[in-house]
Amino acid sequence: MKPLICCLFPVLLFSACHQRPASATAAPLAGISDSLAEKSMGIYSGQFSKGLITVVINYISGRTVSGYDIHKGLRRNINGQVTQQGNQLNFVLKEPGNNPFDGIFSFALDTVKWKIKGKWTPIDSAKMAVRQLALSRKTEAETEFAGAWVTGRDSTLTLSDDGTCSFELYERPADSTSQLIRLRGNYVINGKECHIEWEKNDHFTSMRLILERAKLGPDSMWVSPPKLRGNGLELDYFEGD
Repeated sequence: MKPLICCLFPVLLFSACHQRPASATAAPLAGISDSLAEKSMGIYSGQFSKGLITVVINYISGRTVSGYDIHKGLRRNINGQVTQQGNQLNFVLKEPGNNPFDGIFSFALDTVKWKIKGKWTPIDSAKMAVRQLALSRKTEAETEFAGAWVTGRDSTLTLSDDGTCSFELYERPADSTSQLIRLRGNYVINGKECHIEWEKNDHFTSMRLILERAKLGPDSMWVSPPKLRGNGLELDYFEGD
């Protein structure tokens, strides 16, 4: 009996050493802190392949994330999760899927530079190709573009804080029977330049407008109001009544 016990002991010892204790199993990934979540929420705009896109992250709790994206005036809700890896937050966010052109965003947010890099993968790869993302966070300095800009009384360009915009114009301004046209789009700011990409229409594909800031006279009164110029347009900032 003693030799048998001696033979079994090494086997039992080997088996015990290679059993993984319950406490060593992989724990679920923890969510990000509330303070980091608050800092990370915001508006990110920039390149979407050769076009423009705006991604708005307006809710983060633990690992759960929601918001929406805007591309050529089309808004789609996004929902998913986030994990942290040092100064980088990794997001996987899905569009609803009930549109043939919906997809999944997979991107990393640099919490030092507040820039996003990643990709969008279509749910139906037969309709669309993978598109690369390169986005920057919208800054307070860009808010000077937000508001209504008018050309005469015929057209109004409205730039919203969330990166969306609209353009109301008459196809034939001199014709009283002409109908009002309303286009939707989204825009990004680069210095003094406003780059707009419109939904598909028969009038404009995109616009590049340059901001001319207001000029003040010696009595601190405007000599000329702020203007946006480009694409054959000259628009004045409209302060309202």
